Amino acid sequence: MLALSKTITSKLLLTAAVALAAVAAISPASAQGRLEARYVASLAGIPIGSGRWVVEIADTHYAAEVNGSTTGLLHAFTGGEGSTIARGTLNAGRPASSIYAATISTSKKTEQVNLTTSNGDVKDFKVDPPPDADPERVARFFDQAGALGIDGITVSPGYAYERAPDQAHFLTRARTKQLFRDIFRRGRGARAWSFSQSGLFLDFLAGNQEYRCTPWGNPTRNVFGWQRPCYLLGEGYASSFRQLMEETDWDAYGTGNYEKCADCMVHSGYEATAVQDAVRHPLKALSVSFRGVRTEGAMAQEISLKRQRPASYVFSGHVQQKLAEIRITQARAEEPAAP
Repeated sequence: MLALSKTITSKLLLTAAVALAAVAAISPASAQGRLEARYVASLAGIPIGSGRWVVEIADTHYAAEVNGSTTGLLHAFTGGEGSTIARGTLNAGRPASSIYAATISTSKKTEQVNLTTSNGDVKDFKVDPPPDADPERVARFFDQAGALGIDGITVSPGYAYERAPDQAHFLTRARTKQLFRDIFRRGRGARAWSFSQSGLFLDFLAGNQEYRCTPWGNPTRNVFGWQRPCYLLGEGYASSFRQLMEETDWDAYGTGNYEKCADCMVHSGYEATAVQDAVRHPLKALSVSFRGVRTEGAMAQEISLKRQRPASYVFSGHVQQKLAEIRITQARAEEPAAP
């Protein structure tokens, strides 16, 4: 029942997006007006929710508001309600800047979501209270994946990308390890689910292995070239794989060496390390496969961060440089040939 309530209140945000899409679709010549609508949500013909949304548009600004709540029999089991407000400025009839504020309440908690955009870019994002990683929810998802016949789940912790507007809610390594222990404990040490990854990598996620990153184990090549040092960090590009391997200062990266890598446990760097460990120690890998991931007891010693170098934020500069080079090349190709 609670899941249904969350689904209904979450639709408020979708409705707000529809309202804002209506704002964006209005041409400069008709950028004035007011639109109001009411809706009823039902399940098997039984009303379970209702709502209302209003959009007002003027020459230079707009406002949209959505409200909704559970009703009828569903409300008796679990109350749920929410509201979304969006306000912003218009430039030539198109949204130039926007502020979104959403409040979603269920019988267990109330969440406040705030989002600020400018010219299509997210400038600020905040959820209050901060969302907690729920091991039970993840375990249920793995159960559902298995029930659907999915025979290879790929799992990895999130990485704190430098351009992500909300850095505060990314997990530290200690919290990541405890989270995966709590998840795997609900699945017989991860043996209840079928993963497309090595057992030793899963054991590493649960804090039982001390691994160093192998960033070249899953390299990235895009229109700019081979990305240094990995697909999570963009700190330069090499024109060939040989140049990537031979000219990248690998010792400058990785947990304990670089601030940006401090909390990273992503599969792109650590799965390769786990595979190498399995080749060197096949009995250890076999043991984890049979007994499952250990979810109790002391964790492996963590890598010290005392000597890590500070972060250098150079991604945007490298991208702009490469884009400029591409534009110059394209311009030269379009120049008329000499007579």
